[in-house]
Amino acid sequence: MIIDIVKDYSVNEIANFAQEYPDRYNKLCEIVGEFALGARGIFLAIILPYKNDTGCVAVSTSKNKIINIVGIRYF
Repeated sequence: MIIDIVKDYSVNEIANFAQEYPDRYNKLCEIVGEFALGARGIFLAIILPYKNDTGCVAVSTSKNKIINIVGIRYF
């Protein structure tokens, strides 16, 4: 279960991203889905790419006020 998603985009921006870069959008969805199914109580930070830059999904958990990075995946 995803507890929270931190994002740097609006709904319109993600829709535009999906139209302009459908392959990269599909990869983003795959990454989010993998983490959502693989761990409970995770936090996702999603950074969309700017033009040809690489986008990033950072996944973390929090226990006893300690944040543990589970993984970082680029798309």
